[in-house]
Amino acid sequence: MYKNIIWATASLMAVSTGLHAAETHDHAHDDTQVRVDHHDHSSHQEGHDHGHYYTHPVLNESPTPDTKLQARYIFVSADEEDEHEIEVHGEYALSQTFSLEIALPFVKHDDEIEMGNLHGGIKIANFAYEDAGITLTTMLLFEAPTGDSEEGGHHGGDDWTVGIHIGGGWKNDVYEFIAFTGLENPISTEEESENSWSTHASLLRHHNDFLALVFELEYDRVMNGHESGEDSGFFTAGAVFKPQTKAHTEWSIGLSVPITDGHEADFRFICGGLIHF
Repeated sequence: MYKNIIWATASLMAVSTGLHAAETHDHAHDDTQVRVDHHDHSSHQEGHDHGHYYTHPVLNESPTPDTKLQARYIFVSADEEDEHEIEVHGEYALSQTFSLEIALPFVKHDDEIEMGNLHGGIKIANFAYEDAGITLTTMLLFEAPTGDSEEGGHHGGDDWTVGIHIGGGWKNDVYEFIAFTGLENPISTEEESENSWSTHASLLRHHNDFLALVFELEYDRVMNGHESGEDSGFFTAGAVFKPQTKAHTEWSIGLSVPITDGHEADFRFICGGLIHF
């Protein structure tokens, strides 16, 4: 708490000092200084020349291609058994509009640590409406098995899954809104596969350069198969911290509560961090 107050006070003092110094220089230098002050967090990234870099929410994906390494810990409290999950996620931006990503979860339950399915994807961003603060994004997703369904539970399996999510983001100086929706289809050897539809929306409010408050909604629904109609949803509230250092890092923390009856979790605790390259 006190550390956040100190950071907030320091940020305000830095901005005030920068503005005062800018008044003593010519107009061209003033424009450059303001641009540096406003986008200093993106100076460590290639591919964000559009000025539409998005803060990463607690759980949702950023709509812009990034080069980053991310780790996330999720504790799931359930009636029958608690669960611990650690996910390692990497993304590499080949250009301002195109990136490749891969993620691998490790899950601990029944006093055993198991490897979940390998997740990967292609992210394609469109900045045609950047003047309005809008980024349009398409994500092509896949999930590859790392073991059979008996070993991996619902985190592992023996089927490949492909999917497509569409969405994007909108932002101004205070708020960021990110949303994706899409379908996922298992490539199954069974007679009837279970397609699912998912939606994930996030709203971030920047309190200052260091702190952003985050609110997220998740909803998933099975569209066909013997579990057709079953759904699951969560509401998450949390915060993202962005230390103003040379290494572009972000740290997040959040708490999720269920909003539907289609799951066994009582609540989820999430924390994580990432570094941009």
